[in-house]
Amino acid sequence: MIKLIASDIDGTLVEEGSGELPGELFAIIEKLYDHGILFAAASGRQYRGLRKLFLPVADKIIFISENGSNVVYRNEELYASVIDKKIVKEMQTYVKRFPNCYLTMSTTGAMHSTGGYDENYRRLMVESYHNDMVFAEDEDSDLLKVIKISVYHEEGIREFAEEMTYKWQDRLNVAVAGIPWIDFMNPGTDKGTALKFLQQYFGITPQETLAFGDNHNDIGMIQAAGESCAVETARTAVKDAAKYIVGSYRDKGVILALEELLGRLEAGKRRKEHNMAEFGKECIQVFLDNQLQLFDEKVAETPEEAEEFLEDNMAVVLDNIGEVRQYLDESGMDACELSEDELKAAAEVFELPEGKYLVVLA
Repeated sequence: MIKLIASDIDGTLVEEGSGELPGELFAIIEKLYDHGILFAAASGRQYRGLRKLFLPVADKIIFISENGSNVVYRNEELYASVIDKKIVKEMQTYVKRFPNCYLTMSTTGAMHSTGGYDENYRRLMVESYHNDMVFAEDEDSDLLKVIKISVYHEEGIREFAEEMTYKWQDRLNVAVAGIPWIDFMNPGTDKGTALKFLQQYFGITPQETLAFGDNHNDIGMIQAAGESCAVETARTAVKDAAKYIVGSYRDKGVILALEELLGRLEAGKRRKEHNMAEFGKECIQVFLDNQLQLFDEKVAETPEEAEEFLEDNMAVVLDNIGEVRQYLDESGMDACELSEDELKAAAEVFELPEGKYLVVLA
């Protein structure tokens, strides 16, 4: 069962630099929260800007900001990765070589940036990204705790990305983060590292994690999740890393995928409610006698323990093998290609009298 969902924002949920989210997303997040599923907004954007963007649900989600350099949950900073001050100073000098490029230095508070004289850039950073900004051309970075450095070039960063990557890749983690952006973080710092931290922090496995992304800076996150989706407009490397492809933000691909997940959860809930009274004596005894087909050791010794286990794990009783196939397929087990004998032999399936089946998803 999915317990943690992490999604990139720009290029995945919305157009690059958008100041608004799809309206239905907030209701989806609320429903996921009610099902006990955590949602993490994973972005290269600043935490404060992300919080404003997700304000209606800000106290119910996790923020992975600055491409994994900062993790915040319910206003508590769980993780921050600060870059060495000498490297920051060197980067300030280095970027001046590149025409029409602006340098940003992200802290856990405000974002500090050159380029304040450019009104279009100013609007992008303040009005679209909702960042708390400090604009200065030659700021004393010794006074800052910088967790991410970024370089912006309006016409596209790729003409400079190869040279910048070659220069810094031995000292910093470098990631192109959208058409105009390239990001620099501490080695080992990315969205994937942040997601692994959250998995450990909340006791959630990769198999219980779902991630969505579109760009190279999402690959670590995609790889850290047992279930992963790239949008159809994603970079080829991201598609190659992901298990599934969903529609682009224009087609609300992530929204539709989350709605489908919620549909399965609601169906499972209804089945559980329907089947609560159906764990009769014969059903419970079949599970007690055959539980080792699914588990390495017994999970129940008595009928009472077995009934409690089945209820806690949302086990279901289904009327026929066709319903078993449908249920397993909806649960992500790709059962559509299995024969009836293979379905009956599945460790999760317990054959009951009168042609019914108990299904237990461990």
